[in-house]
Amino acid sequence: MEKNNKLIITSFGQPDFLRLVENCIHFGTPLLIEGIDQHVDPIIEPILLKYTFKAEEGLPAIRIGDKVVTYNDKFRLYMTSKHPNPQFPLELCSQVNLINFGITPTGLEEQLLNTVVRLEREELEQQKTVLMESIASNKRDLKEIEDKTLFLLYGAEGDILEDERLIDTLAASKHTSDEIVKRLEQSIAMESAIQSARIQYQPVACRASILYFSLADMSAVNHMYQFSLQTFIQMFTSSIIKAEPSDELATRVFNLNDYFTYSVYRTVSYGLFERDKLLFAFLMAIAIQQHRSEISPHEWHFLITGGLTTRVSASLSEHDPDHVTILSQEDIWKDALKKLNSLSTFSGISDEIYPMDHTGHSSVHPLWKDWLASPNPQKQNLPGKWELISPFQKLVLYRALRPDKAMTIVQQYISERLGPKFVDVSSLDLSLIYENSTPYVPIVFILSPGENPTDELFNFAAKKDMSKRIHSLSLSPDQGPIAEKVIEGAIDRGHWVLLQNCHLALPWLPRLEKIVREWPTDRLHSRFRLWLTTAPSEHFPVSLLQVGFKITCEPLTGIKANVLRMIQKLKDQIVQHELQEVAIKQMWSMYITHAVLLERKKFGSLGWNVPYDFSDPDLNITFKHWELIWKNQTGRDMKALRYMAGECYYGGRVTDEWDRRVLRELLSWYLQPLKVVENSPEHPLNAASPYKYPSIKGYSHLLEYAKKLPNHDDPNVFGLHENANMTSANNECFRFFETIVALQPRQKPNSHSSFKINENTVRDRLLEILQQMPQVWIMEDVMKKHAVSYGDSFTTVLHQEVLAYNTLIKVIIRSCSHTIQALQGGLVITSEMDEFIYSIYFGSVPSQWRAHSYMSNKNLSAYMVDLTLRCAFIQSWIDSPQIPSIVNISALFYPRKFIIAFLQQYSRRHGYPIDTISYTSHVMDDNIPAVKPDSIYISGLHLEGARWSKEDHSLAESLPKELYTSMPLIRLDPYCTTKSEATEEKKTYSCPVYVTLSRNGNLSSVSVSSNYVCTVELPTTVSPSHWVHSGAALICQLPQRKRRPILVPFMLHYPETATCRQ
Repeated sequence: MEKNNKLIITSFGQPDFLRLVENCIHFGTPLLIEGIDQHVDPIIEPILLKYTFKAEEGLPAIRIGDKVVTYNDKFRLYMTSKHPNPQFPLELCSQVNLINFGITPTGLEEQLLNTVVRLEREELEQQKTVLMESIASNKRDLKEIEDKTLFLLYGAEGDILEDERLIDTLAASKHTSDEIVKRLEQSIAMESAIQSARIQYQPVACRASILYFSLADMSAVNHMYQFSLQTFIQMFTSSIIKAEPSDELATRVFNLNDYFTYSVYRTVSYGLFERDKLLFAFLMAIAIQQHRSEISPHEWHFLITGGLTTRVSASLSEHDPDHVTILSQEDIWKDALKKLNSLSTFSGISDEIYPMDHTGHSSVHPLWKDWLASPNPQKQNLPGKWELISPFQKLVLYRALRPDKAMTIVQQYISERLGPKFVDVSSLDLSLIYENSTPYVPIVFILSPGENPTDELFNFAAKKDMSKRIHSLSLSPDQGPIAEKVIEGAIDRGHWVLLQNCHLALPWLPRLEKIVREWPTDRLHSRFRLWLTTAPSEHFPVSLLQVGFKITCEPLTGIKANVLRMIQKLKDQIVQHELQEVAIKQMWSMYITHAVLLERKKFGSLGWNVPYDFSDPDLNITFKHWELIWKNQTGRDMKALRYMAGECYYGGRVTDEWDRRVLRELLSWYLQPLKVVENSPEHPLNAASPYKYPSIKGYSHLLEYAKKLPNHDDPNVFGLHENANMTSANNECFRFFETIVALQPRQKPNSHSSFKINENTVRDRLLEILQQMPQVWIMEDVMKKHAVSYGDSFTTVLHQEVLAYNTLIKVIIRSCSHTIQALQGGLVITSEMDEFIYSIYFGSVPSQWRAHSYMSNKNLSAYMVDLTLRCAFIQSWIDSPQIPSIVNISALFYPRKFIIAFLQQYSRRHGYPIDTISYTSHVMDDNIPAVKPDSIYISGLHLEGARWSKEDHSLAESLPKELYTSMPLIRLDPYCTTKSEATEEKKTYSCPVYVTLSRNGNLSSVSVSSNYVCTVELPTTVSPSHWVHSGAALICQLPQRKRRPILVPFMLHYPETATCRQ
């Protein structure tokens, strides 16, 4: 459109942007600004508003910044955005004409159909082109004849029946018109025949269109997952040429679909992190089935949300106020069954699993009981007729009843729908990538913490005889001009250029983007390659990612893989000490320790409160320290090494004090004298363990020994209970489907997805939330009833709790009311409101609430139940003349402030300095005795990583599949450390108390996590270090959808008092 007008293309990040804008305005040259964000630079606001005025010369002018520029009426401004769903401000939308150039599935399908027919049946495409031109010409001729006839009739004078010239002309026109109509009919018939032949390739175009939109969705998972339509079409064309030929059309279509589907997955998976490769394959399989209408929208919604209940308030009525324990595993299964039973396919499954006996009681069916308790249920058939359900419905069943095995069923589903090769792990092959690359396409390495492909790339360059023709440059903000010169010189000579750490030179990347877009094709050497390394960054240019070939660099997973890699990397050191058995064993301890520290984070908060990116340099410095000890000390004492590794080499990365305790214990556990380890039956390196010390000597033998390590890591090697595998699998399942929920379209009428948000459902849920919302307290009434006094610190806590809950309740009521008005057309739906609607529909707590809420990992239904119960406890406190005798600490907005107030009150009451006050803890297994004057009882805690044994009055190992257990009441007794000594148990474990299961939070000014509450000493019959390894901790709130309240019965009463108002 503007080709002949010398269109200028630029972007906001270009150094000469302002000069280009001024020149284009002055000379009337059209300007295109690419890649705009959702907010444009204010410098062009006068252009958008057309703030022109008359200059002194009488010519129209406009002010750009501090400069006045003559305004040419021929100037045109175009802007493009690569955001799939940009949310531009309303004022910007009113200043410009918005045109949606986003491709639709139907349009892309037609475009791809033309491509495949052109390559497969060229004569058909040529015939269609000629035919379309012929039809257009005939229609044009027919229109001209009709216009001529109307003109003659309009200009005729007198009796037209006596005008022979007019009659002859009309007759000739009719004859010509009849011939044209006949040709049109023949052309349309021929077009129908051609279309019938073309339609046989429709499945290929349809499959490709589905895959493209599945691929486009991945950019919402990670900004670095950007892929252009042009690159996709190139892949499509290449696959048509390379697919296995066949004379039978049906076989050929199958080969095209099969080859292209795997080609897309293989090419794209190079640029996906390992955790997202399975997600992409799953999305492809689901999209294909959804297009065929083989998946019920209700079953799909159940799968990704876990069976969100339609009625938010229904959960509250099912709570038993008198029950003081959390749901058992069987209760959770019953809860899931109740929701699963609502699906038509699974109607009646609840009665089959829990049949009634003749007495009217129900118990789990023996076949289902075996299946539910099986460690590998995926290897056995489902009981009864349920084995006949489809693979997708089987996945729904596992999602409801066995989420710990759901990811295994996801892999099976992908294998059945797409093929086993879609779940196989493929290794990085630089030679294959190089052969399939071109000088025009930069190769982008997306880095993970601690990973650097530089050594591997230089080794590959040596194999290609390019070791002296590769130029490496580590980028920084001022290295851009140097990099340009290096690239310019390498283009002509056919050298390689490696630009490292591109994320540190983001302001220069738009310039690199322009260089790549404007490659000098006449000088570009065939051997030239541009290699880039970057950490993931939201500000990395989209177009550079789209045109580049992306490769992710991740550390290997599993103890075996990490030990093998470290042995190969430290080959020289091993060869140096290979004849010294003690040295080899100590080196083996360091390998295993490093692998354990790396892999422990896969268990989530059980492993580390904060995930740390330990890397090879941490092991290298530890290894060098060990070599110094080995050379200079005869006793080979590891004590100094343990200290330095725990405080500096590894410990320097650790920010959480409880994680530091875990690190110290793990280092003390593994880096011990050999005799201590070999004589300890519970140590993971003892003679009976698969990770035991190697007794062989020599590098090659050590390498072969490492290859015999187990492929799957036993939790015991990490010091964890076997339930940790179940916790890890559950967390992986929940994260997987939460990501899919985030990818669901808001409203896409033309999308392949059959899933759409139902606004009526959202409105009903909002109305139910408003109906069950607790009332706001009148602060003046609360302060009158509980006046602040110096000797009562708990009153201050109560006031802060009331203020915090009041703020939250008001935010919830306001957001729900405004959204209902917007859904009814009374208000404009903003981007924030759109996110709010999305969260409500998919059952997650909106971000607007979380900004004013207590810490919580619950979904929407459980959150509303929890909020109601919390407010009930606060109301019971307000109604009581003093603090309740039993405090549900999990119901407090600020539980840590309550503990501090508890210590402060004792300090003020007895006149002791606050920094000398501590407390002892006592678990109350039996009936509650009389309350001591300064003591408090706390409830509402749950134990993870262990269980409480009433028989032994101590911590004990968790039972299989029992992830959390309810904790009895705990009495806290304050004392002054300078006046008396604490009467503690002889052997106790210092158990941290956290608000949520995630255990991590923001660090305060005193380096205390916002998730941490306090520490409780719990009796133990084994070494406390055992529970440190197990990650045992007390948790205030669990993420189950339905948690029975740990409250004394009277606290659930919610009376109508004068201290409440709507």
